[in-house]
Amino acid sequence: MNRNEIKRMIELIDDQSIAQAADSDNSASTARRPAWQRISFAAAAFCLVVISIYLLQSILIDQHQPTESANTTQPASTVNETIVTPKWENMAHFEKYLAGAIIDGMEFQAGVSKLDSTLIGNKMGQLEMSGYDAYKDTRHTIDAEWFSVRNIDPECLIAIRYEGYEGYYSFYNSWYEFATLADLIDKLNLEKNLVINNSIYNYYFTNNDPENGQFRIDVYKFPDELIYQEKIWDMLFEITDLENFTEVSNEQLGWEKVGISIDYPPSGQKNIGISLFENGYMTTNILGTMKTFNIGQEKVNQFVDYIKAEGTIYQTIGHDVTEETVEESNGGDEPAEIVVESTMSSGALPAHSSNIHLL
Repeated sequence: MNRNEIKRMIELIDDQSIAQAADSDNSASTARRPAWQRISFAAAAFCLVVISIYLLQSILIDQHQPTESANTTQPASTVNETIVTPKWENMAHFEKYLAGAIIDGMEFQAGVSKLDSTLIGNKMGQLEMSGYDAYKDTRHTIDAEWFSVRNIDPECLIAIRYEGYEGYYSFYNSWYEFATLADLIDKLNLEKNLVINNSIYNYYFTNNDPENGQFRIDVYKFPDELIYQEKIWDMLFEITDLENFTEVSNEQLGWEKVGISIDYPPSGQKNIGISLFENGYMTTNILGTMKTFNIGQEKVNQFVDYIKAEGTIYQTIGHDVTEETVEESNGGDEPAEIVVESTMSSGALPAHSSNIHLL
């Protein structure tokens, strides 16, 4: 399985996948569980979409040996996924050389996304990229050039062209500190590049009872996508001088009420999100790390009222806690595949651990 196939797997975690989860849930026991457990799995379904691409990119450029691991404390409820690391000879050049994009002390992560040549700006410099063949424990290097991307701040996102190969590939700075919402909009040219998908997830408890009610999701679509997209800009991005909070606890955020599916093509990110929380915060994980803005409870509630009034529910899902593990491996006399096991859980920035090992 190569990296593009992995990305396609993530992109398929959509409404159909959620529907399958719902069918499984309906056939399972309806015994009550603690509210926080029901929340964990439901939120994980959306969070998996939101953070999966960024997490997979981090795993695949990990500099550790195959038998090394990095662990963090695991929450009680998780969603597990096992991914086979592709062999070096089966990867394209832009999948092999993902490390080494460090410019003026800033580290850029591979979006593994080819950019249209019309988006490429000026050549900014040269650098050496590297890749690691975990099966043979070998480091490879290649020369490359880096370019600005038109109308996007080069401290946030750049394009790289590998020596001897055609095409430009996006790399983004996950840790760039946007000062305000206007800073985010302007430096990433969101008005031109942000893609707002026609899917909104409304999270709530039946009977408005977090302790005893069942956690549910209403999935909305909108008959006029253009009006819906304009409403998001008018209602959520109206006040642009809002500060970007880099450290906000889950307690401060409160429960997530709405998840909006978005793409940001320049970074290669699909099915990421904008989330609205009960205490008035709006977050997004564009470029892979959370950006948080306090738009106020009134605006959050107004937007919830809007989607209920103008959107069409095409699916309602109730979730209970389950655990799912998908494993892929090679058989026969072939060398053992290297498997990346990632565990993702609920929360504003889900905790996870990544273990790379030989089967």
